[in-house]
Amino acid sequence: MKKDRISGFQAGFGLIEILLVLAIILILYYAISNLYLKEIPLDKKTEQTISAQGIVTTNAKTIVDSVKKKLQESQEEESRREKEMEQ
Repeated sequence: MKKDRISGFQAGFGLIEILLVLAIILILYYAISNLYLKEIPLDKKTEQTISAQGIVTTNAKTIVDSVKKKLQESQEEESRREKEMEQ
């Protein structure tokens, strides 16, 4: 039984190709995670306005987490008001 060969090379991915793909994925992950955790430059007025609303502006992750929390709180408050109006 002969193995399938394409122009003298074995078909499929070799170890080197897989390692190269993994290296590229790790480099992209590192670059993106650094951007996500990096401090976002905001002017003073914008930072004061956002902070006054209770949103933490340390980095992108804390901004997203703070906004999610504020949205969840406002949705809970809205549902509570709807229940009060039904009664």
